[in-house]
Amino acid sequence: FVNFTTPQMAEKFRAEVHGAYLGTLEATKPIEVCPARLQGLSANVEHFRNSAVMSECVYPEHQPVLFEPVTGVRLPFPAPNSPVRRKTLRKARALAIGS
Repeated sequence: FVNFTTPQMAEKFRAEVHGAYLGTLEATKPIEVCPARLQGLSANVEHFRNSAVMSECVYPEHQPVLFEPVTGVRLPFPAPNSPVRRKTLRKARALAIGS
């Protein structure tokens, strides 16, 4: 997901990217841009910070990242504030092994 700081920036992105193709020869489907079920930066951070996707068994390049909106500098993702459930952690390990 991409969280934009204003609705205008989100609409500009949608207008420019929706329906386009990635610049690879393997791209056979157009990009689809649509609103996420979960809206807002804080809601997404709270959702993902305790998610199995943030566990050490998931490759860092598959984890969500945060950037400072003006400078684009990468920010640290907030640490979990509750333990990841075992069932969820098993799913993360399976994803890490399968990828």
